[in-house]
Amino acid sequence: MSRSILDGLAQALHLAGDTHNLDDLQEQLEDGDAQWWQAPGTDSCIITELVVFPRRRVVRYWLAAGELAPVLELQPAIDDWARRQGATHAVLEGRRGWERLLPRWGWRARAIAMYKELGEPGQ
Repeated sequence: MSRSILDGLAQALHLAGDTHNLDDLQEQLEDGDAQWWQAPGTDSCIITELVVFPRRRVVRYWLAAGELAPVLELQPAIDDWARRQGATHAVLEGRRGWERLLPRWGWRARAIAMYKELGEPGQ
């Protein structure tokens, strides 16, 4: 992985709430729990996860890094792969700016994600 991809993924992990670091991500990729999609000839990528719920399987667009256009163009390949894995839907959480860009690719807002810090026990 190039330095620019690593930097972009580190930033994406931070924006996603610091639930993982780059080592955690590498482990998930190696274990097959996450999938790496890189636009050919670019430093643009998407990381996905296949999530199995009791009633459906979904592909989660988890992280994105790099230039926007190549990232967006990865979607058809990811969606085709996800269908072959039995996924019926795709989901993502991201910054508000994605709401303006993604409808032309078939995405629509369904809910919002909210966040709060709980602090230490007893606080």
